[in-house]
Amino acid sequence: MVSDNGRWYKIKYEDDDEEELTHREMTTYVQQANKVTLANGWHSAYLGLVQQEQDKAQQAFDEMKDFENTAYSITDPESGKQLEYRHLRKNPKTKQTWNISGANEFGRLMQGIGTGDKDGKRVQGTNTMFFINKKNIPPDRMATYARFVCTYRPEKEEKNRTRLTVGGNLITDYEGDVTTDTAGLELIKMHWCSVLSTEGAKYMTMDIGNFYLNTSLDRPEYMRININDVPQEVIDEYKLYEQNLVHNGVVYVEIRKALFGLKQSGTLANKQLSKVLGKEGYFQSEHTSGLWLHKTRDISFTLVVDDFRVKYTKKEDVLHLQSVIEKAYPTTTDWTGNRFIGVHLDWNYKTRELKASMPGYVKRALLQFQHYTPNKPQYSPSAYVPPIFGSRKPQMTNIDTSQPFTKDDAKRLQKICGKFLYYTRAIDDTMMHPLNTVATQVTTGTEKTNKAIDHFMD
Repeated sequence: MVSDNGRWYKIKYEDDDEEELTHREMTTYVQQANKVTLANGWHSAYLGLVQQEQDKAQQAFDEMKDFENTAYSITDPESGKQLEYRHLRKNPKTKQTWNISGANEFGRLMQGIGTGDKDGKRVQGTNTMFFINKKNIPPDRMATYARFVCTYRPEKEEKNRTRLTVGGNLITDYEGDVTTDTAGLELIKMHWCSVLSTEGAKYMTMDIGNFYLNTSLDRPEYMRININDVPQEVIDEYKLYEQNLVHNGVVYVEIRKALFGLKQSGTLANKQLSKVLGKEGYFQSEHTSGLWLHKTRDISFTLVVDDFRVKYTKKEDVLHLQSVIEKAYPTTTDWTGNRFIGVHLDWNYKTRELKASMPGYVKRALLQFQHYTPNKPQYSPSAYVPPIFGSRKPQMTNIDTSQPFTKDDAKRLQKICGKFLYYTRAIDDTMMHPLNTVATQVTTGTEKTNKAIDHFMD
């Protein structure tokens, strides 16, 4: 194999004859050669193919991890940049809001924070975790890392939400059950249709407060947190320096209750909730995970972690469900049922119609990717290629010879696909095909792929 330009392998044989082969042809020949011999030049060709595929896989993996680490963040309304926890706490325009949000999260997980009406605290604690000295961690256990997630949730009482999650991927010695049944988006949309097709049915939502934080773990876990990620209010109130709890710029905590990121959290919390509901006649559908029914009452709901989406015909049935849940958890209700994880639901019970939308989502996404609305808009998510009628010539797709992707192009493609995938599944499924098409070209994309992306966002 003399050269590889990314699309063609130039092969030079012993008799000085030369030939260009495609990747598929080359792979076939190499597989045949591998069964017989790897000598006479085939060994170099084989290694070249293997190394190229390894490089592509590693690049895709690295870029996916980069995207994963910045998936949960706040979009700056002016610059379109994604601001994470540390950025938000340093930015002069946002630091006060997010310092309070971060302190509230620590207080919620620990033993409370600040002063207020709730037993003398601004935020009441749940005793989910405790600051400890590093030497109190058992020698056979490890302290994993902390991850902070910032989101804006207008349907919640506390709209600017900071959530501390655990790096559960490093905890590999837990041997208990870690599987949890939950409702998928397809089930949720079918449940909406069920509301519309049932005469007199309506829709409302319930939200359990501190769902995970009310569930005890079957063993304690341990986590380290950079002191720079701890708000000053928490440092002062818990006297972290005075009690010598800061070790080389890090504080350690013992986790005693379920917390986001732990593999076992969802299972333990779901089992506890199932016991509470089961005592009062509620049960999960045998064949549909995430769909709950009642033995005698005309009520059903989908459950996504701590969010109940309820279909009912009698208000008394909802009040019964609410009373059951409130025996074990703090609960908030929304009788309008007009929000679902970022989706706005406009119910018209007279005409039995539902309009689902995500106001401002696309506009914010275009701002994030610095994509401006063209003078001539596109009316389809992918370019239309008209057939040539009356021609007997084969109508084949042209070979793409444009410039291959740069690393930045691939990363941009991943971010765009990640940004629009939920919107596509929840709101506009006509975008699914072009989105899937470009998503398969992360490692093989070209300038033609970039044009397809721009067309999609136009």
